[in-house]
Amino acid sequence: MSRLKKYNLLFLEDNELFAKNMSEFFGEYFKEVFHVTNIKDALKTFQEKNVHTVISDIKVEDGNGLEFVSKVRELDKSTPIVILSAHKDEDFLFKAIPLNLFDYLIKPITYDTLITLLSSIENLLEEMHKE
Repeated sequence: MSRLKKYNLLFLEDNELFAKNMSEFFGEYFKEVFHVTNIKDALKTFQEKNVHTVISDIKVEDGNGLEFVSKVRELDKSTPIVILSAHKDEDFLFKAIPLNLFDYLIKPITYDTLITLLSSIENLLEEMHKE
């Protein structure tokens, strides 16, 4: 997965311990990981930085991660977005469907699941950014 090192990740997660561990993990694969803890900072980062992939928790300190994804989709229809959630709530799932998510993963997430996810993201990004 060395090809991911060309790409940046925006990671929206407000659980500091989980975010620290995951940011370190993602940092092994992506060029840069922009970790933010709220929707306001996530939107600002998405607009100001060169973001190629988004991974977002569904419940964050200032709202619902799906609200953030909806705003991103108004700006960009193709960036791969993954939701990480501890919730299997049907309401969240139904709201997520029209947002063109790359994946919706339920926590806890295994190492193998993450590696498979990153490999799939890498393949998609390479296809999207062919020159």
